[in-house]
Amino acid sequence: MTISLIPEQGFLRDWADLYTPKGEAPEAAHLGTALAVASATVGWRGWISWGELSEPLTMMVVLEGKSAVARKTTTASAAWKVASLATDGYETPGLIVRNMA
Repeated sequence: MTISLIPEQGFLRDWADLYTPKGEAPEAAHLGTALAVASATVGWRGWISWGELSEPLTMMVVLEGKSAVARKTTTASAAWKVASLATDGYETPGLIVRNMA
């Protein structure tokens, strides 16, 4: 039995439902890209309070998998395009996609 890390509803579920059936990448790869998009969209404009400290809603996501099999570039490209459109006009770069081969 496979357990999904993606919630039953909300942005992460909508993203996975939109992109998973259209490509060869596994659902977990789409979860990583959805988290990167959410972080790029909110980023330094949102904060989480931890007692007396606050942390920005930024994260670094690394998609790891076998070359050409895991479809990492495919999922990262979709995420970059959506994040770029969502953050158009902001001074911050949004989502930065790099190939670490």
